[in-house]
Amino acid sequence: MQALTQPVADALVLFGATGDLSKRKLFPALYHLERHGHLKVPVVGVARSVWDDAGFRQHAHDSILAAIPD
Repeated sequence: MQALTQPVADALVLFGATGDLSKRKLFPALYHLERHGHLKVPVVGVARSVWDDAGFRQHAHDSILAAIPD
């Protein structure tokens, strides 16, 4: 059987980037992918929440810190 190959992605878009799933699971997973050199695309977060860039970055930062075991 012939292996299927995927085209290289241009970006990863997270819809609902300010939501609970992103906070608890997606941001920590993306952090680990980047840390190990496996995240090869830019990440774009989309949400209906009205947050500025600094608030969103802090949200992502806090979620990653909360997922790191002590």
